[in-house]
Amino acid sequence: MDLSAIEGQELSAVEFVSDYLRLRFDGPLLTLYAWPHILLEDFSLAFGQPEYRNALCAQIGEMAAKAELKELDSLTIEFESGTVIAL
Repeated sequence: MDLSAIEGQELSAVEFVSDYLRLRFDGPLLTLYAWPHILLEDFSLAFGQPEYRNALCAQIGEMAAKAELKELDSLTIEFESGTVIAL
């Protein structure tokens, strides 16, 4: 899958759906069936930790600077703010 479509796009919504997550960008939609880590400047958060949802939702309105998928290995989305969402 080519994630370049979300580069330069603003994250417009974070949707928590039962046991998966949807990240909506200006047009593209990314559905994640595993909970990503949120890598902030000083620490990281994992699903279930206090402030996890707040940290994800705080990215709404942020521009995706770089998105990369290494099949069967990792997925990273880096925002202009420096925050990274990673699987």
